[in-house]
Amino acid sequence: MEVSADGPWTIRIDYPRPVTGVALPQVLTGSGEAIAAVIQHTGAAKFTMTHSGSSNFQVKGFDPVRGVDLFLANEIGAWSGVKVAAMSGVRIIHVNADGPWTIRIEKP
Repeated sequence: MEVSADGPWTIRIDYPRPVTGVALPQVLTGSGEAIAAVIQHTGAAKFTMTHSGSSNFQVKGFDPVRGVDLFLANEIGAWSGVKVAAMSGVRIIHVNADGPWTIRIEKP
């Protein structure tokens, strides 16, 4: 960022922090990196995940205020697996992948 000015100026940079999300169950699909969903749930959540790529596959949940608090997958290559995680409130689900993936999120 470059600013040229002959008087006072202010720059404010914000990023959105969701306060609500979609309820369970959800089926998410994609290919490559994505913000897959913003979900809202309190209690246990079951994440059933698949990846068809050949490189890294990471799935994380971000609390909009505190940051990453759900580490759901960190695998190399084609993979499928299940993780049950405790949640409380809104989470942004971020996927980093090099190929097609699916994530089914439901109550256990």
